[in-house]
Amino acid sequence: MSNPFFKVVRENLMFLLILLGVILGIVLGLFLNDKVQHSTEFTPRELAMFIGFPGELFVRMLMLVVLPLIVSSVITSLTMIDRNAAAKIGKRAAVYFLVNSLIATSLAVVLGGVMIKPRAHEVQEEDMNPKTGSSPIYAILDMLR
Repeated sequence: MSNPFFKVVRENLMFLLILLGVILGIVLGLFLNDKVQHSTEFTPRELAMFIGFPGELFVRMLMLVVLPLIVSSVITSLTMIDRNAAAKIGKRAAVYFLVNSLIATSLAVVLGGVMIKPRAHEVQEEDMNPKTGSSPIYAILDMLR
């Protein structure tokens, strides 16, 4: 008695909602682009930050969910194997984590601090721009992040 169209929609609801979100994002982007580029109250960079804020919150919430899922899946997997195998896997994982952290930290210090020197040019720009960070909206957005 149910309509075949609604059956297809119900089976593919997540896909259709994601597709709708992508289309809505494209349409809003095309519509707001001209308004953002010719804004007189805020710079285009500031408006892009305001428009992108909900997406940034969404991505941060997704990242917040990933870690508990991974930890619970590892704990569940470890409870299904015997103690000796779990101890061996745990030792290997700890050594792997420590070695990778040491390599990543060393690379970050060497490349970031010595070779690339990020934000070296921005220090001078911030001294010349008194408006940076003066609005309370920046403090509110930073608290919500």
